[in-house]
Amino acid sequence: MPISFQNTPPLVEEFISMRSAEGWGNMSKETARASLMGGLINLSAYEDGKLVGFGRVLGDGKLYFYVQDLIVAPAFRGRGYGCQIMDALLAETGKIAAPGAVICLMAASGKEAFYESLGFVARPTPNLGAGMMLRL
Repeated sequence: MPISFQNTPPLVEEFISMRSAEGWGNMSKETARASLMGGLINLSAYEDGKLVGFGRVLGDGKLYFYVQDLIVAPAFRGRGYGCQIMDALLAETGKIAAPGAVICLMAASGKEAFYESLGFVARPTPNLGAGMMLRL
């Protein structure tokens, strides 16, 4: 069954539920709403009117982009939806990116091969240091 995309974030409750199902913790509706409003590109994927996944890109809108969320609901995995969502996110990003722009992400544990199959390069490399983060 093909999926359809809407260039909108998921509903706040859906966002909270899907992140929680991934083990990424819970948050208040206010935090979720504010986080979703910060998305530069939001794509929600639907099958028969039901949200099956979503993706979100943050960034400055020209040179630097960051895939913050790519989630497919567990019941809909293994159907290629993750690739379809990511392809759509990359296409939308390509419409606004300046030449030489980069899109980065932090893969969930065990998902590195998925992103490498889409052309992403794991760090560190001889020219790039390790990706880093600081939890507040």
